[in-house]
Amino acid sequence: MNDAPPRTSAQRAAGYDVLAGLLEHGAAGVEPAVARLFDPSAEPDDLKSEYVAAFDLGTPPFASSFLEADRCVGGQVTTAIGDRMGVGMGTGPAPCHLAAQLGYVSALLGHGQDEPAALFVHDVVLSWLPALAVGLEEQPVPFWRAVVRQALDLAADHAGAAAPEQWSAPLQPAVVKAPLDERSGLADIATWLATPAAVGTFISDHDLVGIGRAIDLPRGFGSRPQRIETLLRSAVDYGLVPKAVEGIAELLTRRRGALLGLAETHVHAGVVKPWIERIDHGLDVVATLSEASLREGAKDSAES
Repeated sequence: MNDAPPRTSAQRAAGYDVLAGLLEHGAAGVEPAVARLFDPSAEPDDLKSEYVAAFDLGTPPFASSFLEADRCVGGQVTTAIGDRMGVGMGTGPAPCHLAAQLGYVSALLGHGQDEPAALFVHDVVLSWLPALAVGLEEQPVPFWRAVVRQALDLAADHAGAAAPEQWSAPLQPAVVKAPLDERSGLADIATWLATPAAVGTFISDHDLVGIGRAIDLPRGFGSRPQRIETLLRSAVDYGLVPKAVEGIAELLTRRRGALLGLAETHVHAGVVKPWIERIDHGLDVVATLSEASLREGAKDSAES
């Protein structure tokens, strides 16, 4: 997948360590020398606000946000990763945070545990990092986009071309039932669309602004599911449901194409298969959304 010269364990350990440090402490600042490794024109002071835009307000660097049905840190995914790492919820980043995972791989390599390190990359890091990377590709955060892409490059090179079935127990995104029955309200549809394990990608605030701005709809306030609900409700009110649905479908299609691209250049196709399957399902569900169904959903939400 990668034509670069093979990396030694020491080189990989150093790379993972630098990336882990950036992702853990980036909001507090980045050393100028390190910043310019990724972008010679980077202004370290500007990277603090970009970090917030990328991760705190954008696409969170937590495996749980992608793999859990409720998108919450501290649940089964966090526990499962912590058990593999032999840690719990301490004062550092949660085990499901990308920084914690990269730091753990660096430590394993530093202690000569090459096989456990590669297995952890296979089973944990690559179970969700491609989905994070393609989501960030559309965000206006060039430095942190490059950091995450470098993490993906390093992990993909480390994993090699092995198929997922050759690994021990790769983490999988949860199965989330689509809200297609008569009792589903607009809030249920919005929550489902806000769940990467359901729809195959993280629809960020930046994505919602872009979809809404293209058809002159407000972005709304509150949590991300609430903002998606506002977008859908406004589309019903202004007779713009087909255009809103088209905007969401176009986003999912772009993400699908990006994942397929990673399968050609970076990782085994089996790594991205769960995410592509969920995007395909998401496209099927979005295609069923009509003005009538959303209007009925809005009515149900108002009555509940």
